[in-house]
Amino acid sequence: MQNSNVSQSESAWTVSKLIAWTKDYFKEKNIESPRLTAELLLCEVLNCSRVSLYVNFDKPLLHKELSLFKSYIKRRISYEPVSYITGKKSFFDLDFFVNKSVLIPRPDTETLIETVCNYFENKKNDDLKILDLGTGSGIIAVCLADYFSNSQVYAADISFEALKTAEHNKKVNGIDNLSFVLSDWFSGFKSCEYFDIIVSNPPYIKTADIETLQPEIKLYEPGKALDGGDDGLDCLRVIVKEASLYMKKDSFLIMEAGFDQKEDIIKLVSTSDDLTFEEMVRDFAEKDRVAVVRKK
Repeated sequence: MQNSNVSQSESAWTVSKLIAWTKDYFKEKNIESPRLTAELLLCEVLNCSRVSLYVNFDKPLLHKELSLFKSYIKRRISYEPVSYITGKKSFFDLDFFVNKSVLIPRPDTETLIETVCNYFENKKNDDLKILDLGTGSGIIAVCLADYFSNSQVYAADISFEALKTAEHNKKVNGIDNLSFVLSDWFSGFKSCEYFDIIVSNPPYIKTADIETLQPEIKLYEPGKALDGGDDGLDCLRVIVKEASLYMKKDSFLIMEAGFDQKEDIIKLVSTSDDLTFEEMVRDFAEKDRVAVVRKK
């Protein structure tokens, strides 16, 4: 397979040869995790697990399978993320559908979900009222609805396309206790609706920093879901300013943020008479990532 064209009989392109060739080709093109990427794309083509690839190393691909795999290779060397190519992303042991209308979930967001679960572990079986602001693909809301199965979870987003994706992910994972609201942050809710937990992974990257991101992110992921304005705080500022109107006493606002935004968030919270900053939880890379705020 030279320049993505078959250079020998198609029957010679077995699983093992395709993985080896594609790994080298991706490495040459500076694609991250070249072998893993090759295997994930081939799994999608063959509709199988990675274990099945190894069990069937000598299996030759059919013409239509080879053509589809070649199209995936071309998309990946153009830096299209693997999750957009396959339309799938596993997260917290659940399966999700993703597309270009939503962000691809990252390990940072696992820290956000784990923080919520840790803070409310002793209330896991209670009837809580939870709100996920800027839900995107619905991954946070679905994970929380799955964990807090006796609670009612609401997920809001300004993007109708994002909400369609989130609704699909709700159905795929068999979640019943989750409702969606088309809303610009809190605009779709009344101030008399009080929540025990408000979570959000809002845009928090400075506008000028968008161009410095990996091409997979800046070229393909939705800019509105990344861009936090000149100082990266535009959305965080709105959320902190309005959140207390929708929170019960001793409820929590838990937000993902930039690793260098701790002091900024403390200052934002200090302008509220109703909120108090509790802590900044660090992610797997030991960077400040999740802000925990309590209503007094």
